[in-house]
Amino acid sequence: GTNAFKGVINIITKNRQNQITFGTRTGQYGLISNYGFAGIKQGIFSGLLSASRNASKGYTDNTDFLINNYYFQGGITHKLINFEVQAGLNRKKFGANNFYSPSFPWQYEETGTRFGSFNLNTNGKTKIKVTGFVRSHDDHFLLDRYTPVFYENFHLNNSYGLTFNAGFNMLAGKASVGIIERVETIKSTSLGDPLAKPVSVRGSDTMHYRKGYRRYSHNFYLDQKYE
Repeated sequence: GTNAFKGVINIITKNRQNQITFGTRTGQYGLISNYGFAGIKQGIFSGLLSASRNASKGYTDNTDFLINNYYFQGGITHKLINFEVQAGLNRKKFGANNFYSPSFPWQYEETGTRFGSFNLNTNGKTKIKVTGFVRSHDDHFLLDRYTPVFYENFHLNNSYGLTFNAGFNMLAGKASVGIIERVETIKSTSLGDPLAKPVSVRGSDTMHYRKGYRRYSHNFYLDQKYE
């Protein structure tokens, strides 16, 4: 149906009252975890901000990790409109002992994800819903973390999307119309088609993205329900 055009997992976090929480924990193999959370709700406005850091030396060779997470969510709840916005950042560094192949026990990887989205709903006779998002993910892989020149690759993926839906009552029933637009891109040192011009890899003095690909998705739908 029109409300399930593509597979989606939608997680709606619980609205929290005003509060601030901090915590830490520790464990074997140098495990240490710190986290903090702050939530506020004043009238029609609400928001939350959270951050966490998890690190460990690993239970065996090359299983160490460092993970940082940051997240923000805010919104307005009104009888006429509901508006939500969220943004987040995730960084991971970890030793991938035998993860991809037992032939190379010193594999290593660093990844980063950044995202943002908004959601606007009107509550009038004509219901309008507009959502948009942007997501960026980078990956740096080393086959031997102590010998980068042996083999390494970089990837950078970006995706953007916008959805518009309008629903309204008609004499014959309920009608809805919508548009879904999406753009996905990849820049890589090993995947895709040759780029017209190499692009420097951020954080590296010698590596360049020399391959890439871009694709678009355009969708339009019209739905009529007779009652």
